[in-house]
Amino acid sequence: MMKFFVKGQRIEITEREVIASGQIAFVTLKFTFDCSWKNLHKVVQFSQCDEVYNCVLGVDGISCLLPSELHPGMVKISVFGYDSDSDTTIRATTVPITLHVRPSGFDGESCNVPPTPDLYAQLLAEIKKIISEGGNGINGKDGENGLSAYELAVQNGFTGTLAGWLESLKGADGINGINGKNGIDGKDGLSAYEIAVKNGFVGTESEWLDSLKGENGSELDLSKYVTQTALIYLQDSLKRDISAQQEQIESLSKKSHTHNNQSALDEITAERIEKWDNAPEYIDNQIKNFKTELHGNLHQHKNMSVLDSVTAESVAEWNNCVEKLSGVEMILARIVEVDT
Repeated sequence: MMKFFVKGQRIEITEREVIASGQIAFVTLKFTFDCSWKNLHKVVQFSQCDEVYNCVLGVDGISCLLPSELHPGMVKISVFGYDSDSDTTIRATTVPITLHVRPSGFDGESCNVPPTPDLYAQLLAEIKKIISEGGNGINGKDGENGLSAYELAVQNGFTGTLAGWLESLKGADGINGINGKNGIDGKDGLSAYEIAVKNGFVGTESEWLDSLKGENGSELDLSKYVTQTALIYLQDSLKRDISAQQEQIESLSKKSHTHNNQSALDEITAERIEKWDNAPEYIDNQIKNFKTELHGNLHQHKNMSVLDSVTAESVAEWNNCVEKLSGVEMILARIVEVDT
């Protein structure tokens, strides 16, 4: 058994087990609902690939059997409910959850899997159950006309026209079985009208046909939606804005450029430019001062050729001679002192 708790529009798995394919009326799913689902007719829906199977829980029901047609793979489960006693349309839904059906090891004789009754058949069974449990009572007051079978199907989630609903009552083709013996001709079956009468419809066949017709729908109020003219205007406005932005981008891209010496250019300041602008005048002043100083220090020698002939060796020789003369002068001075 697997257990679920339905809270608002969310399904939580409270007890999980491994699910194998090939079972027939064996796996039970039990549901617990919060107070928001009270008094709602509840239906559990199983979706796998393009197949959909519905299991009616009713108002007080809490469990159902896993459809036997499910094959190995992922299965989505959701719950929806409706309140037929309300004056307004009420439909509760949940976000689907996913279960994994694993392949089974069943390798017995092949047999047809009993199909899950469609929603209409299950609703008729629920009606019969209620009638049988009610027993014979005192004739009561005439009740209000009930919903048609098509209206009940719509309230239980069917989406489509009456013709589409009638077409949905046809079951899928069954698996080819073994040819059986020729049977006895059966009795003619009940017509749709006779089935409706048997399930509680009161009235003539013409009235029953009229009951299958739905009420005219009201015109849709489109005042809150954007008109086509407004959308076209908005589209043109966006195109103009985009075009203007593209022109600005192209203009900026034409003006933009780069420098390989960006770091050097970033160091140029207004103070440096001012110094560079004043540099020629400063240099001219320095040159003038240098010329004046140089001119003041200039002089000429008449013995330029003699001075040019002076070398470091001759200067050294002269210095040596001077030292010798100094020694001679000292000797002469002592002689003079002795004589005196």
